[in-house]
Amino acid sequence: MAEPGGICISGKVRDEIRDKPFYALTDLGEVEVKNISRPVHAFRVEIDGAAADPGDKTKAVAARASSAEGPRILVLLFDNLSCDPDQKYFSDGLTENLITELLRFSDLHVLARNTTLQYQGRGVDIRDVGCDLEVDFLLEGSVRRAAGRVRITAQLIDAASGDHVWAERYDRDMADVFVVQDEITSLIVSALASARGVVATTAGRQLVASKAPEDMAAYELVLRFRALEAGAWTKENFLSAQGLLERAIEIDPNYARAYTKMAR
Repeated sequence: MAEPGGICISGKVRDEIRDKPFYALTDLGEVEVKNISRPVHAFRVEIDGAAADPGDKTKAVAARASSAEGPRILVLLFDNLSCDPDQKYFSDGLTENLITELLRFSDLHVLARNTTLQYQGRGVDIRDVGCDLEVDFLLEGSVRRAAGRVRITAQLIDAASGDHVWAERYDRDMADVFVVQDEITSLIVSALASARGVVATTAGRQLVASKAPEDMAAYELVLRFRALEAGAWTKENFLSAQGLLERAIEIDPNYARAYTKMAR
C-alpha cells in the first residue's frame, strides 16, 4: 500500500505508539489486504510533513490494495511419494523454492507459503480452494527420490474450471533438480503468458536461473534446517538447526542461503 520509500502501518501498531513522539499519520480507513480475511484499519506515516486530509486518497489506496495485478496463483505443497517419509523436507523445500522463483515475476500474484500450509495433508477440491482464496490457478505436484534419482511431476490447474493448463513429469539425476525447478518455473510463466498475458521478460527468466548452490549436500542440509524451522524452537531443535547450517557453510562457503538462515 505504501508509496515507494513510504511506510503504512495498521491501527494496532498506531495504538501502540500513539503516546510517543512520532511522525504524523494520515488515516486511510478500513482497507482490504492480501491474505487477511477482514478489513484492516491502516495509516500512512507522513515522513516529510504533517498528516493530510485523506479525502479520495483513502478509496484509492483501498482499491489498489484489494486489486491483484495479474493472475493469482497458489502453489500447493508437493506430495512426498518417496518410500522414506522423512524425505518430506525435500518436497517441501522444492515447493518453497518454486514459490520464491515465481515471485520474481512482477506480473504474477503468488500467495504466501503460509497460505499453502493450511491445505497440507487434506484432500482439497480445486474449485473450492480457488473460490475461497480468489485464485485463478493452482500448481500441485509430487516428488519421488530413489538411488540418486528424482521424479518430479507438476501440473497447473485452472481454479475456475478444474481443467489442466499444463502438466509435465521429469525423471532426472539429483544433481539436475535445480535445472528442473527452473524449467518448471519457466513453463508455468509461459503457460500463464498464453492464458492471461503475463509478461515473461528475458531479464526475469535470467534472474530465476543460475542460483544453484555449488554442492548438493549443502542444499540438503539447508532443507533439513527448514523442516526444523517449521517446528517448535526447543533448545534441542535450536542446536540441531545451528549444527546443520554450520555444516552447510563448511561444505559450501559461498552458499548465501545458509548464511541468511544462520543469521535468522
